[in-house]
Amino acid sequence: MTPRSCAILVLLTCLFGCAGDRPGDSRSAPLTLTLLAEDSGKTLELMAGERVQLQLAENPSTGFQWALDLQDRQLSLEASDFTLDAGGQPGSWGMRTFRFRVLEPGEARLRLKYWRQWEGERSVVNRFAILFRIRPPAR
Repeated sequence: MTPRSCAILVLLTCLFGCAGDRPGDSRSAPLTLTLLAEDSGKTLELMAGERVQLQLAENPSTGFQWALDLQDRQLSLEASDFTLDAGGQPGSWGMRTFRFRVLEPGEARLRLKYWRQWEGERSVVNRFAILFRIRPPAR
């Protein structure tokens, strides 16, 4: 076996054989699931304690913004922020990111609407909806 193949074997052993053995490994941290617009209408399974991040395209300079329409009690909104696309100028499209923590088992619906709040429901031009089936945390 050449020194180079030995080094590759050691590297592969560490990458695959040692995963999960260290404190702070990603498997011990709560999973964060990232959802996009194309996930609307799906039913997904999660465990209590996990986090969900939802990213939706938005252009607030037009007055349209994503807003929560329905959020069941099993989900806790931790943050909502907007980021312009890379190199975007003011008035450009960007990404609205919502971050939720999954609190407890059960079914939870999440619905959002893209609207101009001051114009009311008649201004809704897009919707996002998803159903989560939440299991108790693994023991």
